[in-house]
Amino acid sequence: MAADANYDFPIAMRITAGNVNDSPHMIPVFEDAERRLNGFPKSVIADRGYDASDNSEWVDERGGCRSCRLEVATSRPSHSP
Repeated sequence: MAADANYDFPIAMRITAGNVNDSPHMIPVFEDAERRLNGFPKSVIADRGYDASDNSEWVDERGGCRSCRLEVATSRPSHSP
C-alpha cells in the first residue's frame, strides 16, 4: 500500500495472499500512486520485504527521491490484550 504520510490516506494498494513475497508488488503499487499523484512521490519508505535490486533500480530510473530508504523492522510492536 502507498499512503500519504501526513494524513495516513491510502493512495494505491494491492491485495495478495499472505504467503507471497511483497517485493514484486512494489512497482505496480507505485505506478498507480504515480498516476494518481501526477508524479513520483517525494519519499518512499518500505520494509525489508521490498528490498530488491529491481525496486531500487526502478526508483533510481525515476530520478530517485529525496528520502528513499528501506525501513528494516527489527521487531513487531507489542499489543496489550
